[in-house]
Amino acid sequence: MRTYLIIAILMLLNCISSDGQDKLVSKIGISEFEKTLNPDMGYDTLISRYGKPDIITGSGIYILIYNFADTASLTIGCHNKGILYAIFQDEDGIKHDLIPRPSIERKTKTKKSRKPKHNTKLNPMQ
Repeated sequence: MRTYLIIAILMLLNCISSDGQDKLVSKIGISEFEKTLNPDMGYDTLISRYGKPDIITGSGIYILIYNFADTASLTIGCHNKGILYAIFQDEDGIKHDLIPRPSIERKTKTKKSRKPKHNTKLNPMQ
């Protein structure tokens, strides 16, 4: 009987100690992200405003993945000073950019026009 009481107390404490941020995203829809998300938000701002994401990964940048109840997800790539990209994938699998990614213009090497080499040998006929 004592063991059951201890297990029940531990389960109750576990429920009370969870800060509720895990369930914050299920309450917040994608429309809330669309309204308030801006490129100047850093990692700390995102976590404080929207709660802890379902997955945090990345190497060099933070990649935050928020999963919604309707199988949609939001992937945000950020660092401490701002958001690099935010991609929403709807339940049909179609991806939408919430924050447009900067276009990458590839620099092509331009060939320098070379002057033709002149024949420096003397013409034997001269």
